[in-house]
Amino acid sequence: IEGGKMKLFKANELKADSRPDGRIIRQIGTVNLNQKTDNLHFLEAYHPSNFTEGQHGHEKSYEIFYFFDQAKYEINEKTYEINKGDIVVLEPGDKHGALEKNNETNILVIRIPWIEDDKINFTE
Repeated sequence: IEGGKMKLFKANELKADSRPDGRIIRQIGTVNLNQKTDNLHFLEAYHPSNFTEGQHGHEKSYEIFYFFDQAKYEINEKTYEINKGDIVVLEPGDKHGALEKNNETNILVIRIPWIEDDKINFTE
């Protein structure tokens, strides 16, 4: 499985537009999935302080992470400091896992499509 096409949208680097009605809109980005999908799966992930996760990937699924808190991740053998509001888009085959961070982390995860047993463990 080829990985390495992960995208990271840093919240503090995105321009916000103020609307006359008081709304603030931030255009985050577009990702071409290159596949037809019939479903998507939402989950909320909570990581306690100093949590680490084994490196894994997904054979056919994309994952979109929205971070409500700071986090540290290794993705495709590179370390990323993630900030509140950042979005990570993982493509099939992207190797990833949480690294130890001295805070709790809440993440909204969207998997497209939802495929049972799609996980590939790179570390045991």
